[in-house]
Amino acid sequence: MQTKDFTNKLNTIIDLFVKKSEQYSNGKDILSAFRKAGLVNGDGSPESMFNTLLIYKGKHDLALAENGLKLPDAQERLHDIIVYCVLGSLMIDEMQGTKQLQGSKG
Repeated sequence: MQTKDFTNKLNTIIDLFVKKSEQYSNGKDILSAFRKAGLVNGDGSPESMFNTLLIYKGKHDLALAENGLKLPDAQERLHDIIVYCVLGSLMIDEMQGTKQLQGSKG
């Protein structure tokens, strides 16, 4: 494996994100589906959004833990997990940005 193999894999993940974001984005906000799910499954807080994401990611984690490489779609599940991790990181960025804004108000 070389660095180009790693960057090629990241480009595959980016392509997957673009494709999937059409499914769970309202076109302006890539986290819109998680915001809605956070309201349905909790109080709509960043924590409820994040917990919803962990549940979605968890189904892939569980399938991989139970079946490993025997799982026919193991690679696809790993790609999905990566996308969920990046979305979770963006949720944290947004939450920290909101806290910084709130902290500067008073």
